[in-house]
Amino acid sequence: DTPMVSGQPNDTSSQITETINQPSEIIIGEELEISQIDASDEYFSNGVSYDKNNVLDDDKESWWTPVPTNGDNSYLNLNLANGEADITGLRIINGSYGRYYYDNSRISKMRISFSDGMSEEVYLSETQSFQNVKFGQIHRSTYVKIEPLEREKGKRWDDVCISELRVFGNPVNEVQPNPVTEENCNQNTRSEEHTSELQSRFGISYAV
Repeated sequence: DTPMVSGQPNDTSSQITETINQPSEIIIGEELEISQIDASDEYFSNGVSYDKNNVLDDDKESWWTPVPTNGDNSYLNLNLANGEADITGLRIINGSYGRYYYDNSRISKMRISFSDGMSEEVYLSETQSFQNVKFGQIHRSTYVKIEPLEREKGKRWDDVCISELRVFGNPVNEVQPNPVTEENCNQNTRSEEHTSELQSRFGISYAV
C-alpha cells in the first residue's frame, strides 16, 4: 500500500476529479513557500543522490527519482510553510531535464491529493519546459501530495523523475478577533479607576 501522509484521509477514491492538462493554462495566485518535502524514498546510484529536495533547487539538471523497484508506491509530499492556502495549481518540469530526458521514464499521469480530502488526476505533456497544471477547483490545503500513476517508458531506464516543482495559490490569512472576556473587562475597569485617581490627586486633565 502507498504510505499514508499524516492528516490524509484513508479513502479519497470517491472524491477524485480528472483534469486534462493544458501547458498554456494560466495559474492564478502566487508561488507558495514550501517548508518541508516528504518522499516515499530516494534513489542513490554511482555516488549520486537523486534527492527529494532537488525539485526545489532551481537546477533543472538535478531531479528526484524514487527507487525504481518501488513502482507505483512512490510519492512526494510538499508541505506549505504558512499553513493553509487556497491552492490553484502547480508548475512542473517532468522527467530528467537535459540529455537523459528520453533515457529515463516520464510521468504521463499523476494523482495530486490535498488535506481537504480531495484528489485530482492530471495528464502531463512530453516537454522539457515548465508546464502549468491548473486544478479543476481550488483546494484549501496544507500540503500537496504527488503520486505517479502512469509513465512513458525510458529508452534505457525505468526511473521516474521530476526535475522541478512549484505550487501556486493564495495564502489563507485569518485575523483572530480579541475575545471579550471577564478578564479584559476587569482590566479596562481598573485602568479607568487609576486614571480617575490621578486626575483627583494631581489635578491632571486629559484632552478628549
